[in-house]
Amino acid sequence: MDNRLVDFSKIEKGNTHRGVNKKIIEFLFKKKLDGFKIQKIFDCPCGEGNFLRSVKFVFPEIEFEGQDLYATPVPEIDPFFFKGNATSDLKSIATDIYCVTTSISGLPVFDEGREHIKQLARVTRPGGYVIITNDNIMTIRDRLHFLFFGHTKRFKLFFSKNEDIWNIVCPQGIRMILEQNNLEIEEVFYVNTQLEDLCLLPIAIVMYPINFIYMLVSQTHLTLKQKYQMFPFLMLLSRHYIFVAKK
Repeated sequence: MDNRLVDFSKIEKGNTHRGVNKKIIEFLFKKKLDGFKIQKIFDCPCGEGNFLRSVKFVFPEIEFEGQDLYATPVPEIDPFFFKGNATSDLKSIATDIYCVTTSISGLPVFDEGREHIKQLARVTRPGGYVIITNDNIMTIRDRLHFLFFGHTKRFKLFFSKNEDIWNIVCPQGIRMILEQNNLEIEEVFYVNTQLEDLCLLPIAIVMYPINFIYMLVSQTHLTLKQKYQMFPFLMLLSRHYIFVAKK
C-alpha cells in the first residue's frame, strides 16, 4: 500500500494557503515510507475537514479525528468530528494518544495560542509530531506594505469588535512555545510563493544578505543551521510556513 503511486495534486487546499496541506501530507507520506508508524491523526481546528479528507485519500488505513468550534464538517468527516474550543476542550482529551497533531492556520484566530500548542503537545505520543502552520508576515510584500501603510498585508490596519483574524504570531514565538513544551523542531517549510511575490525577487536578493548577516551575529542558543532553518531565503517570498516538531 505504501509503495503505490499517490496523486498529490488531488490534495485539497482547504481553508489555508495553497500548498500547505499538500506539503504536510507529503512529509507524512515520506515519514511513513521511512518506517514511522502513523495510527491516529488529530487536526484542530479542522474547519470543514478538507485536510482530514485528504489524509483519508492518501492514508485510508489511518484513524483520524477533527475538532472545530464553528465549522460544519463534510459528510466523510462528520463521524470523526466533534465541536469544541481549541484550548479548554482539548484538556479533556487523554494524554499521548495521537501519532500526529496538526494546527493549520489556526493561531491568528486564537486567544490562547500558547495553551493550544501546549495541549497539542500533551495529547501527542512520544516520538510523534506536532505540526503548526501560520501566515508569514516577513515577506517583502508585507514589509513594503507595512512601510507605506502601517500594517502587513495579511492584517488590517483597524480591527472590528469581532475581528476573526487578529492575533499576530511570529515564527520566533512559535519556536519558543514548541521548545518550552520539550518539542524538537525537525523541519520548517515555507510554501505558497505567487507571481506577485516573484516580481519582488530583485529586492529579496538585495535584502537577504543583510538579514543573513544579522542572523549570523545575533546572540542566541540556536545554531547557525537552526537560524537558517527558521529564516531561509524563501521567508521573503512565501506566504505561509510550517513547523514540524517531534515529541
